[in-house]
Amino acid sequence: MQSFDDPSIYIGNPNLCGPPLEKDCEIGGNLPKSDDENDSKSKNAGDWDKWLFLFIEFGFVVGFLVVFFILLFQENWRYTYFKMVDSGFDRLYILAALATKRLREERT
Repeated sequence: MQSFDDPSIYIGNPNLCGPPLEKDCEIGGNLPKSDDENDSKSKNAGDWDKWLFLFIEFGFVVGFLVVFFILLFQENWRYTYFKMVDSGFDRLYILAALATKRLREERT
């Protein structure tokens, strides 16, 4: 927090007051108001972010449900999917076993 002691880092921000700055803060006094244009831009940006994340979540849920229901109702796809997953786990097991064997041989 010692880096905040230099008053020159606060130059250009007229809304700051209090130590280490020379400008005193007025409790309950008039605070400078921001521009309405900046407020509307920030509100619109917040709305845009909300809609963006809403559509991302909606897309994720729809995609998940499509895959889930396809696997639920299409028996051939379900067997193929789980066979592929099982095959992937088998390959990982073989790779881990070979790596363990190689490490043991290097130690001796």
